[in-house]
Amino acid sequence: MKSKFMKSPEGTVFTLFLVTIFVVTYILRIFEVYYSIYPRTDNSIPIDSQVFNLVYMVIITISTVGYGDIYPKSIPGKVVMMTTAMWGAIMMALIVVSLSKIFEMNDN
Repeated sequence: MKSKFMKSPEGTVFTLFLVTIFVVTYILRIFEVYYSIYPRTDNSIPIDSQVFNLVYMVIITISTVGYGDIYPKSIPGKVVMMTTAMWGAIMMALIVVSLSKIFEMNDN
């Protein structure tokens, strides 16, 4: 991983970002599908748009914006999103490091 980051920092961070989005969305879909099939309240996520809404929620959480308009309803889903928020902080640090690596000045 470190050698890939040194060789191509932007590609490595972008790939890591995409893999994180799809893996966390899949895990959340497993935990939250019950609440979309058997809604308890009127504001539950409809089953047909749940995947897009979960991708939206994961991207907003990773980017540390966190609007709060869509949130997980299950306890395991909330734990996954808390972990994703911490991972998002690490991802933002990796983006800063990769940008500084790209714009690094050298003798050439």
